[in-house]
Amino acid sequence: MTPFTPRASYMQLGPLVIANRGRADYAAYRASVQFRLPSDLPAGRYGVIYCNATCTKGLSDLIGGVIFVGIDPRQPDLADVAARRARDRQPR
Repeated sequence: MTPFTPRASYMQLGPLVIANRGRADYAAYRASVQFRLPSDLPAGRYGVIYCNATCTKGLSDLIGGVIFVGIDPRQPDLADVAARRARDRQPR
């Protein structure tokens, strides 16, 4: 089974660039990609994944991310976060 199932809606963004940052820790390398957004792309939240040309294999343990186009990311309500933390601390 392949880790990704390509869909017709997937859009190839561009080549992934891996740069050595001269560090010896978990942040030794930086992955980046540059691309232009299509002018007709609807506003929304979009997922980004790294994969080979046919999108049947990922790149080691490198994970993707999320970009927001034309909208602000949802900000957590701090009161709600505090209430959830208090609930989580209560004995069960």
